[in-house]
Amino acid sequence: MIGSSAKLFSVSDHLRVVDNSESVVLEANCVHLWLARNDSVASSDVFKRAVLSGYVGAPAAELLFTEGEHGKPALAGGAQAIEFNLSHSGDWLVCAISRGAPVGVDLEYCDPRRASLKVARRYFRAEELALLETCPDLLRGQRFFDYWTLKECAVKARGEALAPGLKAYGFDVSLCEDGPGRIARLTDDGADPATYFLLDPLENYCMALCWMGDGSAPAVSLRELDSHGAATERTVSLRATSLTFAG
Repeated sequence: MIGSSAKLFSVSDHLRVVDNSESVVLEANCVHLWLARNDSVASSDVFKRAVLSGYVGAPAAELLFTEGEHGKPALAGGAQAIEFNLSHSGDWLVCAISRGAPVGVDLEYCDPRRASLKVARRYFRAEELALLETCPDLLRGQRFFDYWTLKECAVKARGEALAPGLKAYGFDVSLCEDGPGRIARLTDDGADPATYFLLDPLENYCMALCWMGDGSAPAVSLRELDSHGAATERTVSLRATSLTFAG
């Protein structure tokens, strides 16, 4: 069951409202994010099936999946060009869905015990580590999870191996008080069309999204799926993006 409206952010207005019918309509320039609490679904498999069935018009139990070389799941046969990605942390699961463009998402509970320089030295690039070391103590934990989620969603969008991939992509984040901050890539990705977003979907959680679209600004909506299969729209704060806004 999908609600009658969904809140979206875009380049120009950050938050706008569009109408949805009972069937889930997904345009090529949109990304739909779905949240569910662990205790509201039986498993991550049940969650992804419940969400994806509304897009492909097939019963959840009948959906078939394949896996890429490094384990990224996909709908068998490329059903309706639907791309999706899953993440899980703490009490929550998230599923990102797009049409015709690979997508990667990472959700992390911001546990300060994990945000250590020891972990960063193992998985971060030298440039990121140097930036992290110069952060004030009060900001270092948040910046650690900004970097981590961006790196992981980049790897997941491309279906690459996680451990070597974490050092293959590098980012810097500059936040603003009066609008979305800026995500800068520290690595030369050539003609890579990836667009990155840092989102604040839940208290004490960080989420990053990588959309391998055409380089434009997708509209991103967020819904929560409850234990009865009902969807509730949620607002999501855009903290930073790799997009460049005119003016």
